[in-house]
Amino acid sequence: QSVDIFTHFSYKRGLTDLRIEDIVQDKPGYMWFATQNGLNRYDGYKMQAYFADGSPGSLPHSFVNKLYTTQRGELVAGTRKGLAFYNYQTNLFDSVQINGTAAATLSRASVTAFAEDSSGNLLAGTYNGLFRLDRASGQWQNLSQWFGEDEKLSNIRGILFINADTAFVVTQDQPFFLLDFKNRKAKIITFNKPFDKPAYHYIRCITRLNRHELLLGFFALGMGRYDIAKGTIMPVKGPLKPDKSTFYNAVYAITRDSENKIWVGSHYFGLAAYHETRNEVTVYDSDPTNPLSYNGGSIGTIFEDRQQNLWIGTLTNGIYLFKPYKKQVIFHP
Repeated sequence: QSVDIFTHFSYKRGLTDLRIEDIVQDKPGYMWFATQNGLNRYDGYKMQAYFADGSPGSLPHSFVNKLYTTQRGELVAGTRKGLAFYNYQTNLFDSVQINGTAAATLSRASVTAFAEDSSGNLLAGTYNGLFRLDRASGQWQNLSQWFGEDEKLSNIRGILFINADTAFVVTQDQPFFLLDFKNRKAKIITFNKPFDKPAYHYIRCITRLNRHELLLGFFALGMGRYDIAKGTIMPVKGPLKPDKSTFYNAVYAITRDSENKIWVGSHYFGLAAYHETRNEVTVYDSDPTNPLSYNGGSIGTIFEDRQQNLWIGTLTNGIYLFKPYKKQVIFHP
């Protein structure tokens, strides 16, 4: 029988916490797992753990929200108290150098999103605002102040550039922004009905669907398909459509893999797939009686590595490794 096999990573495989916030693969090929209690590096055989223990080169905080690999090959960890760059020579972390007001604010902020602009400058989204590292000068800049939206451009959950000068920013309990860097303008986007309710201001994730559309994952109201030119949202079909009967129908992750399949991680429905042509979400069927099936519950992050493996980070049950394009055969006696 040809089946999908999910390999479970928990405490037994070296994870320091089963609450997974983010997953990335760095340039050398290591897998990095951000948890609520430590950062874990996996080399294919064993885990190495990193914490905030107050010593030089340790993380600024052990609760790691977000991970990012830059165009330069750097690994950046966003924590509940600033960010840090991993130093491959020393196996330690370099925190933000406090060389100005913006850097001082960033060093105390909970960092929840990353992106890079066309010049390779690093953007960091935090609960305290949006910041940019100018690579030429090495200085951090407070972009929320620069755009004149110091209060509203905060609680940031995602940053997505659609061209060299324009980026969408999604927030928690704050507006949905379109940032025009060339003209230094921040536009607050209002949604069409029924998406104009305050609950739709809490957006957890954003992904480019095609040249004209985005996919938005909401904290409580499922998933929507946003038309960039029209400025309108179309609800998806299936279990992640807006439904008053399903409370807290959160979507935490939307990931397009190398085969152009779109995977969705949700609170109630676990692992799902989005089908663009019919605008529908279907849920992956799990088998609670099969220990090799997916039984991890709520999903917070999904990452595809360079070998087309999917790493599924759950909210309470560690990590599941899934090879969607490599069916395995199980022989029953």
